[in-house]
Amino acid sequence: MRRRLAALPWIALTIACETAAVPVPDAGSDAAPDVFDAGPIGEACGNICEAEKKLCPADVAPDCVEACAVAPMQAGDCEEVLGAYITCLGEHSEEMISCLAADYPPACKQAHDAYLGCGHRGGCGPVECKDVGEGACSCDAICSGVTYTEACTQVDGGFDCTCSANGQLDKSCPGLPNGCAFFVGCCADELP
Repeated sequence: MRRRLAALPWIALTIACETAAVPVPDAGSDAAPDVFDAGPIGEACGNICEAEKKLCPADVAPDCVEACAVAPMQAGDCEEVLGAYITCLGEHSEEMISCLAADYPPACKQAHDAYLGCGHRGGCGPVECKDVGEGACSCDAICSGVTYTEACTQVDGGFDCTCSANGQLDKSCPGLPNGCAFFVGCCADELP
């Protein structure tokens, strides 16, 4: 359930380039790749990938900067929103504490939430789970503009869980068979 920033295909972030010029391979040619100026996004991606190199070197893809720089162009209607999120992550890369997608810098909360909610009208964006320690879990998803959080603690015979909407406790669910089974767990009946 733990997603790493480096593992995300649209925000795969790496250390290979430190400049804003990013090579883009031409799929129909064996010639050397063309180089385009990735501008501020390329610089942000370089910062993010450098931070990830320090935090989780084994998980950083060799094409991290390149994949990160082209990600907004592949995000369809969410291009601007993803670009703003990547820019924020780059500006605050020194505040990154892990490579888990849920551990984004606090200054990027608004950009993060906008990106997760983008393109998910009426439904839920991706579920992100935080590492909260042994025998516990906490997962969030933004559904129709509301942030739902399912938090569970392991107890004898299962998990005691809660579901919150925008930080307000909605429901307690003692004795569930699985912890943080978001769409079939404690929050299942609360989701739109």
